[in-house]
Amino acid sequence: MLRNGRRGKTHALVVDDQASIRTMMRKALMSMRIDVTEAENGQQAVEMMRLEMPDLIILDIEMPVMNGFDACRALRVLEGGQFVPVLMVTSSDDTESIQQAFEAGATDFLTKPINWTLLKHHLQFIVQSTVAARSLQESERRLEEAQRLARIGSWELYPDTEKVYGSEELFRIFGLDRHLDAFELGDFLKHIHPDDRWAVEAALADSLQQGKELDIDLRITRKDGKRRHTQLQGLPHYDNNGVVCYLSGTLQDITERKLAEDKIRHLAYYDPLTKLPNRQLFREQAELTLKRASRSHHQAALLYLDLDRFKHVNDTLGHNAGDRFLQELSRRIMSSLRDTDLITPPQLDDDANRDPCLARVGGDEFILVAGDLQHPQDAAIVAQRILDNIEQPLSLDGQEFFPSGSIGIAIYPDDGDDLDTLMKNADTAMYHVKARGKNNFAFYQAEMNAKALHKLQLESRLRRAIDNNELVLHFQPQVDARSGELLAVEALVRWENPEEGLVSPAEFIPLAEETGLIVPIGLWVLRSACRQLRSSIDAGYRAIPVAVNISSRQFREEDFVESVSTLLAAEGVPPKLIDIELTESLIMSDAEESIVKLKQLKKMGMKISVDDFGTGYSSLAYLKRLPIDVLKIDRQFVSDVANDDNDAAIVRAIISLANSLKLETVAEGVETREQLAFLSQQGCTLIQGYFISKPLPATELLEFFEFTGQQKQPSTEQSLPPAAAVGG
Repeated sequence: MLRNGRRGKTHALVVDDQASIRTMMRKALMSMRIDVTEAENGQQAVEMMRLEMPDLIILDIEMPVMNGFDACRALRVLEGGQFVPVLMVTSSDDTESIQQAFEAGATDFLTKPINWTLLKHHLQFIVQSTVAARSLQESERRLEEAQRLARIGSWELYPDTEKVYGSEELFRIFGLDRHLDAFELGDFLKHIHPDDRWAVEAALADSLQQGKELDIDLRITRKDGKRRHTQLQGLPHYDNNGVVCYLSGTLQDITERKLAEDKIRHLAYYDPLTKLPNRQLFREQAELTLKRASRSHHQAALLYLDLDRFKHVNDTLGHNAGDRFLQELSRRIMSSLRDTDLITPPQLDDDANRDPCLARVGGDEFILVAGDLQHPQDAAIVAQRILDNIEQPLSLDGQEFFPSGSIGIAIYPDDGDDLDTLMKNADTAMYHVKARGKNNFAFYQAEMNAKALHKLQLESRLRRAIDNNELVLHFQPQVDARSGELLAVEALVRWENPEEGLVSPAEFIPLAEETGLIVPIGLWVLRSACRQLRSSIDAGYRAIPVAVNISSRQFREEDFVESVSTLLAAEGVPPKLIDIELTESLIMSDAEESIVKLKQLKKMGMKISVDDFGTGYSSLAYLKRLPIDVLKIDRQFVSDVANDDNDAAIVRAIISLANSLKLETVAEGVETREQLAFLSQQGCTLIQGYFISKPLPATELLEFFEFTGQQKQPSTEQSLPPAAAVGG
């Protein structure tokens, strides 16, 4: 029995084997002033229920020892257990699970992941309904008061006089003063909404003539003009001859319940930020669109849109600005569809709702369906209109952004005859657009799946590469531009895949960046390089600094500096022998954070180089503040330096700038004697490239040492460099 009226609070039992879920449940329930007890499994819950029956049970299905179905059945046979509402929660939302839950005695059913706002409304509705129902059961003596609390009016209809006699609450529901004992049937029907009246008249006729029970939802218009939602229920009564002599029943005002159901439905089916349908509602609508296309033998198109660089908005201005960005872009997408007749009308079938066929299905992902296409190119018109609309400049918190999007298009039935296939193929086409530069649309093509499958397989193999010892280090020498003396090396990672052979860094490094594997790969490379370095020290070779390329994701890790320091200390490598290479784009993406970390690295004694200098968005104001030692001249400027006056001017400017700031310079990609001569003449410090040597495995690097006269010699700081390099 509910204790709500006796002690002021409802008592709930939360049963789930995951502590995190129980904690979040507790917070949600406590915000509703509900006391909470927890159990880890069904058996523990049943034992607790034997001691003290709770008012409400939230029961997970998939648990050890005793699952939710068995626990619910055990509860129902306990004394008083048949009256306790049970809300079952599970990650399964298939029909069989739902049916099994209700057969076990569940009151309601909710799937994971849990929408906590929706859960709160579920619980409020369950608790309130249970309180009302049990109040009626416990207090038949106070029926009139209970009816008023539950907004239930009783009535009797006598067909011979066509009079409807009603209780006080019935008159109150209609907003009428109780000055008559009865309604005329015509007056009773007059208050019913015209769209519902015919159904009520038909139901009354069936009950009077065929003895059918009444159970129908209808809208009534009160005397004050306000509309209420009600539920009409009734039973026929027979005379001695078996003829229906009158009907009796109830009329309940369910307006608040309807509003709550509508609110719950909105929470369940709509994205709270953009007010667009979510993935679940979209599926229902899209299925109707495909059924209609199938019946009419027309084509339909599914468009998958992902906003480009949305993360940059969040990272720059924060999530509140990101939310406003999404709201504005949603409005722009919707406005793109208002002037087109290609979007399938929402009332696809007689029983379909009037929701649009555009949905937000992820953080910055949208999906829409276009039906009754005469030609697939019609979908391209819609896609281009969307892209044109969303790419207009957008100002947020004083910052101007230039939004864009990537759209993949799949055509029904050519690219799939079911929704899941169409969504997968449209998503594949969208990622194809992303890979080709974004801000465009593309139709799905079968070969895209082959590329996507190859990428997936490559990712899977890359995840195993570290454990399988498939990654190796190569080292490219850096020599003095004037004397040719070997002064440093750059460590580069290579992947020797047993199935595909040597995989190009241009193929697997971007994939590692995208998947986050670049972080463990970077640490592996640094660790392996340090061990090779330690080995060369022990072999007696002269210590030579090593340049280490650091990826953006690796550098942005909160513990990056600490992890590098710990690793170098563990491997016994002096920090001054490690040259950290960062691209200028990486540094300038968050210059202030970069300065803090670079100063920490410098304090450790490490050298800092700016890689690919001149190809990003350098700021001289920041450059003078950066604690750097080296500017690396990108190979694209070096390649034509002997033939192109512009490239020559750029290289001169970089070297001159470096000299002014007392920085060293390293020229990459030196392949000819003419390039070397020019760089040497301009005062470039170091050069590297195939003219000197290609990247070499560790064993061949030692041979290069011998060839260039880097004989073994005793040293207190011996250390041939290997370091974490990614790229090259």
